Amino acid sequence: MGSLTLRHAVILTPREVIPDGFVRIVDGAVAGVGPEPAEQGPDDVNVRGHLVAPGLVDVHIHGAGGYDVMSLKSRDLEGMAKFLACRGVTSFVPTTVSLPPEDIKRACTALISFMDSRPRGAARALGLHLEGPYISPARRGAHLAENLRAPDLGELRELLASCRGVIREVTIAPELPGAIDAIRLLSSSGVTVQLGHTDATFSQAMEALRAGATKFTHLFDAMRPFHHREPGTVGAALLSNAYVELIGDLVHVSPEAILLAYRVIGPRRLVLVSDATPAAGLPEGEYSFWGLSVVSRGGAAWIRGSNTLAGSASTLETDMANLYRVGIDISDAVGAATQNPAMSIGAHLKEGVGELRAGMRGDLVILNKELRVVASVVDGETVCGSL
Repeated sequence: MGSLTLRHAVILTPREVIPDGFVRIVDGAVAGVGPEPAEQGPDDVNVRGHLVAPGLVDVHIHGAGGYDVMSLKSRDLEGMAKFLACRGVTSFVPTTVSLPPEDIKRACTALISFMDSRPRGAARALGLHLEGPYISPARRGAHLAENLRAPDLGELRELLASCRGVIREVTIAPELPGAIDAIRLLSSSGVTVQLGHTDATFSQAMEALRAGATKFTHLFDAMRPFHHREPGTVGAALLSNAYVELIGDLVHVSPEAILLAYRVIGPRRLVLVSDATPAAGLPEGEYSFWGLSVVSRGGAAWIRGSNTLAGSASTLETDMANLYRVGIDISDAVGAATQNPAMSIGAHLKEGVGELRAGMRGDLVILNKELRVVASVVDGETVCGSL
């Protein structure tokens, strides 16, 4: 596969900042990272004036560039993966909205097909995120009410078996009947369970964490808000040791609320997600997906004629730059889009993504000083932009 060495960059590993450093990739894997060495090689590329970071990892994304996870077709996942790679996202978790069981199986089949035949230059899929159907009708957002239901252990066991290990994350409302037993089953099966689209009280959320949930789905959005006499799901997210998703389009969550969450949660638990819809990367206007008429405006997607958000029209690249722009430390903004999401689902160790160090996958992005993507590298090969 060859080799590539980027030199004279500000390296964001992301936990360490190397002001004048190099990254060397050999045969698709990181072979070395550190301060500038004296020796040079024929494959060296001088990227002075730029930052180099791990490839971005989006663990909550429904679509982008006109491609829709909910098409349940592998060709849409391929188009989406190529689009994302050019926006710096080198790994992603395609995310469904609430579906009947047979359609969940179709989503798994499509993803398995894509993962088995992923073309060069496309972002890699890390598994499937089921956002629902086990969520609260009171906090359903853009999810269709007719598809919602309480967790059923028999259904879950069948889905886990038929999906052959590709279900990576499941969002559950812990107050639903049977939810705690479902959380125990999923977590013991290696699935990341996150709490979201929920009206759970503080105590119900904490019980779910004790049962095996380890993450919260898009903090503040579609969950019981904080109250000083009942801290709710938001209070549990802020006080726990769990990972916490945050949508960074500056529409779902205001800059002030983002800074508040960052200061309480800290840099290690904050997981930046796009929650992007097929409208991400397309011109503003009206679109139709998931049986909804949607208006893309200002970086977000709204259900037409309502104040209900259907998701984002932004990308993780933009969201990461937004975090930095509102006052979050540059390495923490990068970490929230790379290492933290990878660690939140176990992909940091299993797939070797989210960090620049020897032995990890050769996925990285070259950024300008505003954290905008200049070029993307997947498996050691430049796939978008120029070096």
